[in-house]
Amino acid sequence: MHRRARTARILAAAALAACALTTAPAADAAPQPPAGSLFLTVSGADGELTRMARLDCDPAGGSHPLAAEACTALRAADGNPDRLVAQRLVCTEEHAPVTARVAGAWRGTPVNWSRTYPNTCHLRAATGALFQFPATTGA
Repeated sequence: MHRRARTARILAAAALAACALTTAPAADAAPQPPAGSLFLTVSGADGELTRMARLDCDPAGGSHPLAAEACTALRAADGNPDRLVAQRLVCTEEHAPVTARVAGAWRGTPVNWSRTYPNTCHLRAATGALFQFPATTGA
């Protein structure tokens, strides 16, 4: 009889341990990659690179000075720069074309986007914080 009681206690302890193992969060789970890891560039009419930044989202980071704002805008657009909410800005009609590019991945989907705007004001109006980073300095 003692043997059955001891076996029952061992089985009960094993069952409790199994439940604890299946319900406890994995302490050493691999960290999730960022929602977005993007390389952003702006080029002038001559094709010369004038600005560039790296943007990581969730968590926000990289070299982009407004990473949190840019990531918030991209989350709202589901990572698609064409879906960014345009800002109402009064822009001149100065002809100084700029080409903005995004390359990288958003939630595992490759992103390769490019648009040319009449000038930097139109770029800022269309893309908000996404391309608001300083000019690249020459070496």
